[in-house]
Amino acid sequence: MNNAKLIKQLNDLLADSTVYYQKLRSCHWLVQGKQFFRLHEVFQEMYSKWEVYIDEIAERILMIEGVPLNTLKSMMEVSSIEEYRGFESSTEMVGEITKDLQYIVESINEIITEAEKISDRGTANLLDSINDAQQKRIWMLRAWLKEAPVAVS
Repeated sequence: MNNAKLIKQLNDLLADSTVYYQKLRSCHWLVQGKQFFRLHEVFQEMYSKWEVYIDEIAERILMIEGVPLNTLKSMMEVSSIEEYRGFESSTEMVGEITKDLQYIVESINEIITEAEKISDRGTANLLDSINDAQQKRIWMLRAWLKEAPVAVS
């Protein structure tokens, strides 16, 4: 099986996932305002899941005879996700992590396509489960971002 392209794609995903994980932790630590309690919990729930996904992606790279990126420097060099840069509001935080997550889901779909081309069901199955959960998360984040209708009296 020629899996060099797949290993590169998975390493790119690993880098993006690691930077995204840290961005979620930063949001968890730094969120303020009226939504603090709820968002603090949501960000923690999200980064806890990404901690598991990161490990699974790295282990999958090893299973298909690749070497996962394993330094922050190497990950920052290839990641398409930007580090946390400070946000004025919780709405900006949620908007940014939603945008990043959408990018990750698009990347996952490309990797699934590549895995299926080379008949790597293990990689496709792993990413299918991550993809399904993250599509639901995007829907939930987008719903949160919508403004509540203003009651007219």
